[in-house]
Amino acid sequence: MKRTEGHTGVPYQPVQRTEGHDNFGYVDLKREPGKLDSIPELQDSPELKEFLRELNHPRSLFRSVGCEKSMGPCLDPIYKFKRTSFVTVVFEILEWNHEENFQRLFQEFDGAMRDAKNIIPEFVMIEFEIHNVTFNAHAFKGFGATIWVDGFGRDEEEAMHHWRIGIAPIQEYFRQSRSMFQRELDKGRKTVS
Repeated sequence: MKRTEGHTGVPYQPVQRTEGHDNFGYVDLKREPGKLDSIPELQDSPELKEFLRELNHPRSLFRSVGCEKSMGPCLDPIYKFKRTSFVTVVFEILEWNHEENFQRLFQEFDGAMRDAKNIIPEFVMIEFEIHNVTFNAHAFKGFGATIWVDGFGRDEEEAMHHWRIGIAPIQEYFRQSRSMFQRELDKGRKTVS
């Protein structure tokens, strides 16, 4: 886990960039789950799409506020390719988006990943980054967590395979957390959307 000074303001508008890595803007997948199929970053990544579907499930305590993925070269002499993705996660209950809750989330998440260690090979890296998030519609400054997954390979296919191995237990962690905490959503607290 690391704490960075990064910042996300939600919602955010699309941004066209000259280097070709456009930001397509924020999509509220809790309110509009049907838009999941139209998110450009997910068109060729069914595993990432399913992870976002789980995070934004109506009974999930979490939601995504951003995602991205890429495939590129790696400087390792053996594993020359790297598949990278990130998903930024916040709590659906607005007031729960404070740093201490994300530290607790990391501790639980880290324990679950240690339990999954026997299926996660050494050429998969998972990182958890806590940073600032401003919820513009509520004038609320809080925190979020970006979960990074890297899969390394001798070729693109192997890097993709290793990335898929890494993303699977993360999706399972959030699926299981849905059944543990979904009643919290029924207590009438202010939510992000």
